[in-house]
Amino acid sequence: MPVHEFGIIDNINPNQNKFNYEPSKYNCISVDEEVIDTLSEHLPKVRTYFHSLQRSEFGLANTGITIIPPESLS
Repeated sequence: MPVHEFGIIDNINPNQNKFNYEPSKYNCISVDEEVIDTLSEHLPKVRTYFHSLQRSEFGLANTGITIIPPESLS
């Protein structure tokens, strides 16, 4: 079963160009794809960034890193 991993970056430097996948550094947890699918109606409305703060998007990146800014957490 595919999973998505989520972690928390306590301090994001707005000048940081790219983020690396470092699950142990950010204490990532794995969430099954089935759980994510239950949110599929709402995810396209959530402001996110793909791979860097210079690539504003909505929803989750299919591959790589999705950055969810604090204003999108509610």
